[in-house]
Amino acid sequence: DPETLRTDIVNMLSTAGTDLASSGIDPAVSNELSAALAQFVKQPGSLNIKLKPAAPVALFAEGAQYNKQQLGFTASFTPSPSPPPQPAPKPQ
Repeated sequence: DPETLRTDIVNMLSTAGTDLASSGIDPAVSNELSAALAQFVKQPGSLNIKLKPAAPVALFAEGAQYNKQQLGFTASFTPSPSPPPQPAPKPQ
């Protein structure tokens, strides 16, 4: 059932923030990212993930840990507008 699968994925993504934070990722980043991803899977829309640091960062440097502000990180979800209602079938 596709709807059950979707619900399972949303539930996994909703709790992923805690798992990511425990691996050293800034909790503000992991929670915002997992919430936006869960909303995106739950319903149609646009997922926007941005990294815009004020200064260059070495993401894969040994021991590097950056917070949300240093990374200029944002993650957001915008729902799609509701589709127009389907016209009623014409009587025959």
